[in-house]
Amino acid sequence: MDILNLLCNPNGRIGPRDFWRGVILLVGGMIILQVGGIYGGGILSAAFGLLVWVMPYFYLCVFGKRFHDSGRTAWFYLLALAAYFVLTGVFSYVLTYLFAPSSLALQEEMEMLMRDGRWMDAFAYGPEIAKLQMIPTLLSLFATNALIGYFMARLKSDPYENQYGPPTGTGAPS
Repeated sequence: MDILNLLCNPNGRIGPRDFWRGVILLVGGMIILQVGGIYGGGILSAAFGLLVWVMPYFYLCVFGKRFHDSGRTAWFYLLALAAYFVLTGVFSYVLTYLFAPSSLALQEEMEMLMRDGRWMDAFAYGPEIAKLQMIPTLLSLFATNALIGYFMARLKSDPYENQYGPPTGTGAPS
């Protein structure tokens, strides 16, 4: 399967192998966007920040095709997306507490400045907090994608042609 079809076309079906290829590409893209957003500086950082908002579409294409392969609608992606946000929040909090506790103190200072109406002073903390939280953020990204990807890859493929296309070749009847 070609990369553009895998990442940009929500139609069709993919088996577990192509699904994992897509997840690896998506995680790689997210790493580039996260690191570029933190260290890119100026307009480049803003561009990376905007590109992060396009990633859910690529995830929809990969995850939607995997749901199609199991005979389910891609609307189930919304459940996977909700699980993604919950797991990312939990993993990020725990990993930040373990690996970057100093960023939590900076966040408290930032919140105090915001309560006092000193918004511009508070925003100055943002880049420093982002740098301190980069490792927990990336670890959270890996953990969340691995966990959800594991369950998605384990979906049983529909061995017959369904409304989304012909079988992928995995789990075909003998």
